[in-house]
Amino acid sequence: KKKIEIIHKLWELLIKEAIYCLRDLDPEDPNEFKQDFGIIEIKEYFKKFSEFEEVLYGADRYYRDHSLHVFRVFLLGFYLLWSDFSESDKDEINFDSIKILPSKLGIKYKITIEEKQSIWTIMALTHDLGYPIEKIEKINEKITGLIKYFGPTGIEEYKYNLPLQNQFLNDFILKFISSKLIQKKTLNKYFTVIQNKYYLKFAKAFENFSHGIMSCILLMKNLVYFKESDYSHSSLSFLKERDAIQFSIRKTILRSIASHDNQDIYHIYPDNFRFLLTFCDDLQEWDRPRITHRFQPSDNIIVKSFNSNIISFEKHLNFPEKSPFSEDDIKNYARSIKK
Repeated sequence: KKKIEIIHKLWELLIKEAIYCLRDLDPEDPNEFKQDFGIIEIKEYFKKFSEFEEVLYGADRYYRDHSLHVFRVFLLGFYLLWSDFSESDKDEINFDSIKILPSKLGIKYKITIEEKQSIWTIMALTHDLGYPIEKIEKINEKITGLIKYFGPTGIEEYKYNLPLQNQFLNDFILKFISSKLIQKKTLNKYFTVIQNKYYLKFAKAFENFSHGIMSCILLMKNLVYFKESDYSHSSLSFLKERDAIQFSIRKTILRSIASHDNQDIYHIYPDNFRFLLTFCDDLQEWDRPRITHRFQPSDNIIVKSFNSNIISFEKHLNFPEKSPFSEDDIKNYARSIKK
C-alpha cells in the first residue's frame, strides 16, 4: 500500500511540475498558480484507475499492468533521448533534435529542452488513462458469463453512452488533434486546417473507445491547460506566432497519445514524440506479465541503436531448462515478432 501511495504522489508531482513549466515558459501566461488547474481531478482519477486495475486483470486474460508501466515508459523515453546511440551528432535523436514545429512555417522561436521534457512527461504518464472505458465490453462478458449459471436474471449490462451535449466537445477534440498549422502570405498569421486522414482514423478509434483517444478526452475535459488551447476555427480568425506555438505543443501531446494505440497511424520519421511514445510503449515489456504468463520469466530487451538512420533492439527470450516449446515453436514466435 505504501508503494502505491508513493506512486500516486510522484505521478501527481511530475504532472504538476510539467504543466507549471510549460505555463511558466509561455511569455503571455499570467503565471498565477493559485488554483490546481484540474490536476486534483486527474490525480483522483489515476488513483481510481490504479484500484480498478484489479478488475481489469480478471476481465481480460491478456491485460497487463499500466500503473507502473507509464513510469517505465516515462523513464525509457528519457533514457533513449539522453543516451548516445549515434556516432554522428547529425543523426542523434535527443531532446534538442526532436521536432515539434514544422521548419517550413518559419517560426523563429525554438521550443526549449525544458518544454520538450515537460511535453514528454505529460504524454508518457497519461497515455493509458482511457483503458477502463475500452475494456467495459470485456467486463460485461465476464459478468454475464458467470451470472447465467444462477438462472435467468434481469441484470443489465453497463454501457458507456456519450450524452448528446458531450458530442460538441468530443468533436472539437477530434478536430484539434487532427489539425496542422499553415501560414498565409501575411507575416505572423497562422491558421489551423484539419488533416482529413487523421480525422477519419481518430474518429474510427473514438467509435471503438480506443484508450488513446479516450485519454485525450479525459485530459481536455479536466485540465485547464488543455481547455485554454488556441485554435483557428475559420479563415476569419488567425493565430499569432505565440498562439501557434502553444497550439503545436498541446496538439503534439494529444496527437501522440491518440496515435500510440492506433494501428491506422504509421510513422515515417523517428525524430518526433508521436513515434517515441509508440516505440517506448511497445518496448516496455519487462515486469509486465499477462495473467496467463505470470509464472514465466520476463524477457530482456536491449536497445542497440536509436538514431535517425537506424533503430534496432534485441529481445532475449527466457525459457526454463525443461521448456515445453520445441525449436519450431521458438522459430515461429520469432517470425511473428519480425512481422
